[in-house]
Amino acid sequence: MAGEAISVVELVGAMIGSGALTGGLTLAGLKVEIRYLREADKRQQAENEQMRLRVDTLEKDQIKVHGMALRAHERIDQIAGAR
Repeated sequence: MAGEAISVVELVGAMIGSGALTGGLTLAGLKVEIRYLREADKRQQAENEQMRLRVDTLEKDQIKVHGMALRAHERIDQIAGAR
């Protein structure tokens, strides 16, 4: 058999028999899954950053509104005291 070419069918059969094909397919599947999970993680990180920015903006707005309310109450007290 030395020097004879091996057919693709025989090669695939040998790979299946040895588990090399199954292992190769499993490894390829894992690589695809890892790539998908990394991309999903990047999307999640971007979404988390957007949410952090929204929360920061809302907190700043809340502080501004609170300050405005305090000033309004002070002005109301001033007007009430002037009567």
